[in-house]
Amino acid sequence: MNIIELTNENFSSFGKVLSGGNFEPVSLEEEFSWKDISGGLNLFSPSCTGQLNCRYRDRVLKKMESHSKTPEIMVALKGDSLLCVAPAGISKPVAEEIQCFSVAEGMALMMNTAVWHWIPYPLEESGSQFLVLFRDGTGGDDLHFHTLEQSIII
Repeated sequence: MNIIELTNENFSSFGKVLSGGNFEPVSLEEEFSWKDISGGLNLFSPSCTGQLNCRYRDRVLKKMESHSKTPEIMVALKGDSLLCVAPAGISKPVAEEIQCFSVAEGMALMMNTAVWHWIPYPLEESGSQFLVLFRDGTGGDDLHFHTLEQSIII
């Protein structure tokens, strides 16, 4: 499977990249700098956060999940990872439509509602960590899983 760089252009079918780009360094005369990155996020209320700890493992995609009631925001807190996604609006993900993106530590992204995805695959044995933000209660009433007909080596 080809690994795709995480950019707004490359990820536009699945959501938005919420970080990255070129930031000017903060000048010695200033305390901070600010840059608007992405608007129109259409977030949800109430919402919740969680910390996703990803174990280093074989890069074999066997199943995927989606959420029909909420987009999902992921912020890579520690470690670089690979994230596999498939389009929203399909009843089950198929190999031909699955794409894999590289997510560097510090990057943030928002997957659109109903985008199929799976737990990121860390690139280092130390694993990776993500801050996840979505609609409150998603883990209890909005997890839709699908086991792929054939595993995919990433």
